[in-house]
Amino acid sequence: MNIRPLVLALSAALALSGCFQIDKNVQVKPDGSGTITETVTMGTAMISQMKAMASGFGDPAAGKGAKAGGFELLDEAKLKEEAAKMGDGVTFVSAKKITEADREGYTATYAFKDISKVKLSTNPPDIAGSGSLKITGKGETEPVTFAFTKGKTAELTVTTPAMKALKTKEDAADPSQDAMNEAMLPMIQQMFKDMRMGMSVEVVGNITATNATNKEGSKVTFLDVDFNKILADPTKMKSMAKIKDPNSAEAKAFLKTVPGVKVETTNPVTISFQ
Repeated sequence: MNIRPLVLALSAALALSGCFQIDKNVQVKPDGSGTITETVTMGTAMISQMKAMASGFGDPAAGKGAKAGGFELLDEAKLKEEAAKMGDGVTFVSAKKITEADREGYTATYAFKDISKVKLSTNPPDIAGSGSLKITGKGETEPVTFAFTKGKTAELTVTTPAMKALKTKEDAADPSQDAMNEAMLPMIQQMFKDMRMGMSVEVVGNITATNATNKEGSKVTFLDVDFNKILADPTKMKSMAKIKDPNSAEAKAFLKTVPGVKVETTNPVTISFQ
């Protein structure tokens, strides 16, 4: 996997403007079936602000069932729509609300019969409130795809979207850009505060062979980005912003030195398990 998910995570943080924490875990059984577990939380302070905004965007056409300040992270109807976008045979199973001292959200579980038909978005889910209020992290991006072969030793291949290198003259380094980035640093630090995004694939059984670099037991971590750790080192942030070819060996090596960033740089990843 290249650093595209990291770039998507950064873009999503800007679009959502809130301290989201999102984790997706795909669990695959030897017969190719399995589950997708998605956990989404947001700081309670931000949720309070969104509810206040939702009240301001109230829409009489929303119907009698619309709640005052109708902003809810957990919306089962929306989650069922998300399941349909994940591929043929993916169904919504359940959702559980999460309420903590400083965070709220949900854990949603989806089921699939054939992992090879699953298409997993690397974007955060759309979140809608009453009236006109809507938060979206969607973009025109390719999904993570899977290939699977049954057998005494099952073979799973995970392919992630390719990141194109910047090639045009407009992408060349601009000295004035450094000064602007420096001035924007405090705003970026506030915007990314408490953000965290992760994606992993776990097999039911023992991994007998894999080319993945981020393997622990039966689990391969493709993305784990803790923005608080990144924000603690402005020098690393500036260096990350200057990366022009995310697929280069230098860029992949650099990512391994960034605190709070774990990215699977192998693509595609193959996993053999029993």
